[in-house]
Parts: sequence; structure tokens; C-alpha cells
Amino acid sequence: MSLLSEIQQSLMQEDTNLGPVMLKLQFLASRLGSDLLEEWVKHETTGYPADVPVPDYRKLAVVYKGTFAASPGVIIRNAAIPSYQIAELAGEEWLKEEMRQSMAELDELIRASQNEHTAPIIEKPNLLLVLQGQVYEGYACTSVAAHLSLGALEGIRASVQSRVLDLTLKLEKIPAAAGFIIGSQPAALPEKDTATVNQSVYQTIFNVGPSTQRLSIVGIGKGNADIFVEALMEGGISQADAEALAEIVSAEEPESKEKPFGKQASAWLRRHIGRLAEDTSKEAIMALLTQAASRFYGFLTNT
Repeated sequence: MSLLSEIQQSLMQEDTNLGPVMLKLQFLASRLGSDLLEEWVKHETTGYPADVPVPDYRKLAVVYKGTFAASPGVIIRNAAIPSYQIAELAGEEWLKEEMRQSMAELDELIRASQNEHTAPIIEKPNLLLVLQGQVYEGYACTSVAAHLSLGALEGIRASVQSRVLDLTLKLEKIPAAAGFIIGSQPAALPEKDTATVNQSVYQTIFNVGPSTQRLSIVGIGKGNADIFVEALMEGGISQADAEALAEIVSAEEPESKEKPFGKQASAWLRRHIGRLAEDTSKEAIMALLTQAASRFYGFLTNT
């Protein structure tokens, strides 16, 4: 049985354990030479570091509830805090929780919530000072927590499972991928098949927009700023932005092979990523830009 068929068969089983499935997918990604897919699988299985944007399906809306006390014995417990107040006092970014945990940790959180018949709760002590005296006049806020929807949490798992299944169906159209069996050593993929694999990953995993799909990073050579700029412009990034980023990456050393952007480039991207990702997701454009930087610094080659 081919590795693709094994993955599909596992996904169709009830109460699928995604751990072994993702391990097989990571192995397949390495054989197909898809660094982007390998990186996604790694983050899903081990968690997303603080400096890596999380996919949109891992950003969950939350409801805040708190405990408020006016004097001994005068307490309001489990009181809902309006979302508009949270946004007004702390910022709209507090209205969504980025779930950076590994898939195994999320599964454990889901199981615990199901067993206790309660929604997952995340304490938010940093909000205490912000909310003091702002929600109930004369009442001190003694605790505040974000309440997650169990259904939304389960949706993360379902989203990953659906993406993997959709990707395997697309990869079936590539003979080298469809026929790969563990223990065999596949030949190098033809250039057109490599392009098809990458496009499938962009579309299925990251839901990229049309302009982002045009971003051709394969031709970027080590230290070639001109080609770096041209590639970004092909992806719909303005010449001014492309040249600004090229100037930064040319002037500083990469942080590491896994995190090719240096401190200045990372800061620049944090300021401008929303504008750069106008017609696609932030994680999609970051994944592509990271690969572009990896090629510029020579971590990835065209061979």
C-alpha cells in the first residue's frame, strides 16, 4: 500500500489519532522535497513558537468572565465582560486566543473539557489592572479568564485533518507521490511535479490568494538581491516593499537556518505583514517569504 493510501485510510477511521498520520506526512514531505510542508507538520505536532504566525484556524474567539468584589461578602462571580469593553480597554487582539499548543496538547485539553463537561478556560491575570474599576463601578476585579468554545477547539483538529486529506487527494495526481512506498527511495521529482507539489501545499494548507501563488522563489540565488526583489514583485508585493526588505536582508545576518530573518527584517515584517497579506493569510505570505529568505541566504538551493 502506498504511503498516501495509508494516510488516507487512517484519516477515514473514527477517532483518528493524528500523531502517526502527521509523522507519515512529514516523512512523505521530506521525500518530496517540500520544506514548506515539513515546517507546517512540525509546528502542528510540536507547537508554534512565539515568533511564528499561527494559521487563522488556530485563532479562536473568546468570551471573558470575571469575579468582582466590592466589600467582604459582596461578590459578583462568573460575570460576563462585554467584548467591546475588552477591545476598548485592552485592544482588539485580546478578543481572539492564538492556540500555539501542539496537536497532542490540544487533544488533551479537549479530552479534559469533555470529561469535566466544561468549556476550556485560560486565566488572564494581565487583564486585572486594565479592568479595575472599569466594568462594575466600585467593584475590584479579582480574577478574569477567557472562556473558549469546546466546539471551536475541536474545529482546529478537524481543520488539520481536512487539510491533510485534501492535500493527499491533490498529491494523488503526481505519480511519484502516489506510488511512494516506505522503504523505497524515490527518484528526484521533475521540475513540473515539484511546482505542482508546492502549489498544492500553498492552496490546501495555507489557503493562499491568487497573487501569492505567483510568487516564484525557486530562482532566487544566494545573495542575489535583484532576483529576490523580482520574485517578491511577481507575487504582488510592491517594488518599494520588495526593495526595502531586500535591503534589510542584504545588510544583516540571518538568525538561524530555521529562522532566516534577522532582527531588523523580523521587526519590519511585524509592522507591514498586514499590508503584504492583503489578499491572503498572514501565515501563507510569511511561509513564502521565509522560504525566499532561506534561498537568499543559501539555506535552500535549486538543486
